[in-house]
Amino acid sequence: MPIAVLMIILDDISRMFEVKKIQTNFREECMDTNKIVARALIAMALLSPRSFGQESAKKADVSPMEAVLRLHLSNRESLASLYYSACCRDRAVELQESVRDFIAFYKDKLGVASPITVAVLDENDWDRIKQQMPDYRFPYGMPNFQVSPSGYVLFIPADDKGVVTQHLLGDRQHATEASLKLFASAHLTYDEAVRRAILQLAYHEAGHTRVYEYGIQPPNLWLNEILANYLAFAYGKARDPQTAAVTEGFVKMGIEIPAGAYTSLDDFDAHFGNIEPANYDWYQMQFATRALEIYNEQGLGFVAKVRSVFPKGASKSKMSVAETLSQLEAISPGFQAWAKTLGESRSEFGPLH
Repeated sequence: MPIAVLMIILDDISRMFEVKKIQTNFREECMDTNKIVARALIAMALLSPRSFGQESAKKADVSPMEAVLRLHLSNRESLASLYYSACCRDRAVELQESVRDFIAFYKDKLGVASPITVAVLDENDWDRIKQQMPDYRFPYGMPNFQVSPSGYVLFIPADDKGVVTQHLLGDRQHATEASLKLFASAHLTYDEAVRRAILQLAYHEAGHTRVYEYGIQPPNLWLNEILANYLAFAYGKARDPQTAAVTEGFVKMGIEIPAGAYTSLDDFDAHFGNIEPANYDWYQMQFATRALEIYNEQGLGFVAKVRSVFPKGASKSKMSVAETLSQLEAISPGFQAWAKTLGESRSEFGPLH
């Protein structure tokens, strides 16, 4: 299967491991202002409605932060407090500093300063988290963020053995000349670029938290994904150009991904959680490309405009795709034409419906 855009590998693999429902529940909860305010309840909303035995029910009550604390790991306090496995202190500190700078950057640019706890875990400690949280189905190596009553927790793999890195290392054959040139411009080989990619995924996940904290209430799931990509890339361009070059390189590698059974934005929202992996890759490729185009035109000014039309607490928290596009067209001309092009894409896997 052709390589996906870096930012979307997280969502792709998670769908295969049946966590899309968890992500959908969380993102829909975040669109509900009352539940954002009652953030302590979100941790419970992350759990699926399945019935567990008494022992599992007790384990399910453990919040992500409590689960990390129970590992009794070494830690470093900061705006991005760090808990890390004994194997990999240097990598953990590097990741902590990157996330800390990400937080500081958006404190300066957007006035958002809520902390993020960073858990850099090896496979053994990752499994110990899963033992405490039965619904935590993320396989080792897939960055993700969870919400605890005390705030956000960002989980990142401590080494290169995780599913994302291994997937990319095995996909060298899809590297394009343009991608390799971008990696070289950042003084990176292909393998080095792959290992750097984990930072982009971390920025993407952290980007979701800044969207919510900044006061944007995305009325559609596809816009939520565009915004997370946007904030991750904007930070990279300003403060981490090496990772930004890696991101652009992998975007170019994914440009030949064919469309699947679904291509419209209506399809994306309607079938979110049930879209085939290759088809989902194609969607996220379009989202990443659009985010890059707008950033190159407007910089971070676009984010403030989005908040002005989709503020948290708005009386209408969800909109039709047509309504959302109409609002976006006013602040970034070209959205409606872009969406029309998506809907007219043809699948190599069969009819659109």
